[in-house]
Parts: sequence; C-alpha cells; structure tokens
Amino acid sequence: MTQSLRTVRLGLIGLGVVGQGVLELLARQRLDLAQRFGLALVPVAACVRDRARDRGPHAHGLALESDPLALVARPDVDIVVELAGGLAMWPAVEAALRAHKPVVTANKALIAQKLGELVALSQETGTPVHCEGAVAAALPILRSLGRRVDRITRVQAILNGTSNFVLTRMEQDEMPLDKAVALAQQKGFAEADPSADIDGHDAAAKLSILAHRALGIWSKPGTFPVRGIRELTPADFDLAEGMGHRIRHIAHAEELADGAAELAVEPMLLPAWHLLASVEEEYNAVYLTCESAGDLSFFGKGAGGLPTATAVVGDLVDVALGTPTWWPTPNAQPLADPSQRQRRHYVRVHGNRQLVARRIEDRLRKSGFSVQDRATVLSAGESMDLGFIVGPSQARPLQDVATQLTELEKVTSVLVLAVAE
Repeated sequence: MTQSLRTVRLGLIGLGVVGQGVLELLARQRLDLAQRFGLALVPVAACVRDRARDRGPHAHGLALESDPLALVARPDVDIVVELAGGLAMWPAVEAALRAHKPVVTANKALIAQKLGELVALSQETGTPVHCEGAVAAALPILRSLGRRVDRITRVQAILNGTSNFVLTRMEQDEMPLDKAVALAQQKGFAEADPSADIDGHDAAAKLSILAHRALGIWSKPGTFPVRGIRELTPADFDLAEGMGHRIRHIAHAEELADGAAELAVEPMLLPAWHLLASVEEEYNAVYLTCESAGDLSFFGKGAGGLPTATAVVGDLVDVALGTPTWWPTPNAQPLADPSQRQRRHYVRVHGNRQLVARRIEDRLRKSGFSVQDRATVLSAGESMDLGFIVGPSQARPLQDVATQLTELEKVTSVLVLAVAE
C-alpha cells in the first residue's frame, strides 16, 4: 500500500553552517523520511541578513525574508526553525509560539537564559519547542532524557567540540593553545572569536539546559562557576599522564543530599580509565549516574553543520508526528559552591630548572596537604614543570598555598585543578 505523504512547510531563520546542513540533510533524506514517517518536510522560506550571498544549491527557490518576524507571520510556514542564535531571536520565538507555530531551535544561549519563560509560554499556548541541537550536536541526549523513567543524580559531560579538539592537539601534538585554536579555526570548528568555546561560556549554556532536563534544575549561566582552558599548557597533559590521568573540559551537575544543586564548567583531571578521559578531537560525550540503571553514556560528534543538522531534523520529525516533549517545571534549588567540596586537586608548578621538587612538596605537606602522586617534565631551555596530586581538601586553602608558591624566587606560575573521581 502506498503511504500518503503529509507535507509540513518549514521556515528557517538563519542559513549559516547549521542551516545549510539542515537543507542538505532534508534533501538527502527526502525519500527515507517519506518511507519511514510518511512526511514531506519542505523548506519554503528563510530569513537571512544578506540576500545576495550564495547559500548553496539547496537554498535555491526559497522565499527570502530579512525580518524574522515577517518569516514567522508567513501563512505558508508551519514550523519555525530558528538557527540564527543569540538572545535577539527571542521576539521571533515568542511570536511563533503565540501564533501556535512549533519551534525547533539550536539556540543554546536563548534557551539557557529564557527557559522559564519558554516553558511557561509553551504550556500556555500548547505549542511545542524542541532544542536537541542546542546541547550536544548529534547526540540524542534530550530526546532520551525526555522519555526517562529513572532518577538521575549526576551529569558529567564534554559539551564543546572546539575546546575538546584544542585539548587533544595540546595533549597529542604538544601544540600550544594559540596554535591549537588556530588549527581549529582552519578546520571550521572554532569561530573567528573563539572565546565562547575556550572560556567555557558555550558549555555553560549547554549545561544549563542539560541539567534542567536531567535533574529538573535550572540555573542560568552566570549563576555557577565557569572556568576555561587558557591556563593549560602541553606540560600539564604530560604531567597528568605521568600520574595516570588525562585533562578534559568538564561540565558537571549534581543533586546533593541536602537538596542543594552543584553546577560547574572547569578543566579537570580524570582517571585514565574514565569514559570521558578517552573522548578526543571534536567529539562530545555525556555520562549519567542513574539511581536504578547505574551509569549511562552518550558519545558522538559535537561540532559541524551536518552533525547538528541531524538533531534539528530529528526534532522536526518529532514535531510533525506530534511526539510530546517533556520540560520539567524549573526548580529554584539553592546552588552549592564546588570550591567548598572536599576534592583531590592537581597542582602544577612551573619555573626554573633549579626548582627542587622536595622543597615544593615539603611546603605542601607543612600546609596540611597530603601528596599522593608526583611527576616532572623538563621543558626546552631552562624551565621545568612539577606536578602533584594532593589529597581531598577545599579549593580555597590550596589556592592560598599556590599564591605563596608563586612568591618563591624560581617559580613562574602555579596552576590548581580539581581531580574528578
């Protein structure tokens, strides 16, 4: 029996890398979408800033608008696909929902900042919002969490493909950070201004969304600690490896026993056996600790137009089929400061080759810290790096000791990172 097709007309706001990827994927998967779901997902219009710019062969024939609100108001648009990014898109998203037009978006900044209003408006109008592409590109993590029946207590994740690519180059090729960033830009992973990736702001927005869907906790970026990777050097990776660890940029969220929540984005040392420690290049991964199912993991590409497009098109199918999306009511849980937690830490001391590891270790011990492991890396020229893993403590007292160490004559810099268990 021939299945009758249901045509769903799409209006895209933004035809950048992801927007063009969506058009390409829709064209490539046209027959498959028809055979599997009985759907014809047809792009009919797009909103772009520069109408003269070539957007590729799949954009030919689209009606073009320059105002997002004009695209939303078009009667031939059934679903609004918002891929332009940024908080400036809120009026268009709000207008779409009030017009009872479902929204599919990959705009993590908007979702993270406006989530409370978005959930309320979606419920008020009975109009769905889907945003799989806003968290981990190709990983179907939100779709899976939307159907979960288990209680999740902790999330650990690598959510930025650019920073993970940079760390991989520093680790494997001993490439300094600036050169690794330049390579990421050449490959199209990093923007001309990579600060959102390198300084952790992109991962923070994604963690805000992920923690809400996984734990019911919503904390806007800016309300929890975010630390980037600019302080790291290739020597840090050698030192970590010498002590059985690897360094990754980790976004983590946890519901604590006292009812408070803890969220942070920070570079951390992970035991070499940890699943996230093996994630390299532009890949993302999400590691969940569940009450009944134990540990679950998701792994896949976290950057690029086509990987993100797969998430967007998956959302379009869910909307067209009427698959419900689950948004928990945002919880106003108190936030705990991760620096107050008792954790092991990594201490790296960089300085002149005349540094004596025993004296640094004695200083740490006399300050009340137990040294559990140590490693040394000799650099080119007259410099060297000493690495230590110290026993559980709060971060503040150790930072105070680090400040004292920087005052020593032959010490150039001191870095302190948490160690994940």
